Amino acid sequence: MPESNLPKRKPLRLADFDYSLPRVYHVVFCCYARKQWLGEMTNGSVHLSQMGKILDQTIAGLPQSFPLCEVEHYVVMPNHVHLLIRLEDDDNKSPDEQVKLGTIVAALKSRVAQAARRKGGNVRIRIWQRGYYDTIIRNSAHYSATWEYIENNPVNWEQDPENR
Repeated sequence: MPESNLPKRKPLRLADFDYSLPRVYHVVFCCYARKQWLGEMTNGSVHLSQMGKILDQTIAGLPQSFPLCEVEHYVVMPNHVHLLIRLEDDDNKSPDEQVKLGTIVAALKSRVAQAARRKGGNVRIRIWQRGYYDTIIRNSAHYSATWEYIENNPVNWEQDPENR
């Protein structure tokens, strides 16, 4: 099929927004084909698989690699992860040198995939869906609602039609 006939992907990022700005972001990314590789649900609780534990440890280590990135809240679900990430401003760097949200997400996904493969995973298997979803947190009410949504995600697992 000629390239011009291919469907156009809808951009997931805001076109003119600088994703290195000091803000809080809600980030979600999924396992490839929504496979439940990160764990399983039992009575409203997530029990992490080996790959889920690797992801959990990698998230905890993000501030060592990205000192101006704070993961304020997160939950690893069987087939996706929710993160509430705060980026701080680095007064010693120009706007072009600031770390961008996409750099952090790419590093996180890459590190987990590499670690999982080192622990005996299939080298050829795709672990993550392409890209990620983000929401820029607008105010304290939006922050609180997002925190609560992340907190309640495991309890609401059974009601989500995508998980059946």
